[in-house]
Amino acid sequence: MKLYAFPPSHHSRRVLATIAYLKADVPVQVVNIIKGEHRVPEIQKHNITGRLPILVDGDVSMWESNAIMQYLADQFGPTSLYPQDAAHRADVNRWLSWQMCHFAPPTSTFLFQNMLKAMLDMGEPDQAKLEEAAENFKSCAAVLDRHLQDHRFVCGDDITLADIAIASCLSYAEPAKMPWSSYDNLQGWYGRIAKTPAWQQTEPQMDPAEMAAAH
Repeated sequence: MKLYAFPPSHHSRRVLATIAYLKADVPVQVVNIIKGEHRVPEIQKHNITGRLPILVDGDVSMWESNAIMQYLADQFGPTSLYPQDAAHRADVNRWLSWQMCHFAPPTSTFLFQNMLKAMLDMGEPDQAKLEEAAENFKSCAAVLDRHLQDHRFVCGDDITLADIAIASCLSYAEPAKMPWSSYDNLQGWYGRIAKTPAWQQTEPQMDPAEMAAAH
């Protein structure tokens, strides 16, 4: 088993955090997408989109970060990260779907417009897109904030894959200028996750200046 990943990416981080929570022995090959190291036959043969992360396990080539997380939890489980009980697992899957369909798009817009464009010398942020993203972000953040008023973690008392996936979207909340400061329950929840060894171990080590230099 081997994981191809670019640790500064929040997509890769959620998989790396899952591995850390599971204490799984999964070798990681770092692929610097800023340098274009993902545009090679070794990567393309495992993922036709050429995107990371990619998990290779024998004849299995698994891509899409949430799917990889689920696969790892099943391979190294049973684990409270991805419960065996059908109803509890469905709840985790529901929030994973919410993260992909609703929360990820606006957070990705903030990341691209307020961080990556400057790093990659792609011009000024598009204010119209940021305004639209802010409206969508606040709508999602309000939903999550209300939910977390009565929940320690997204699906109960324990961290699950849903927490990891959603939290990864906020890895760059401050430098990407995401409007989350008024959501106390959301910030408290993220703070609880941030204190866990697995989250601290997977804190991105490459800063924006280094990423720009790599480019």
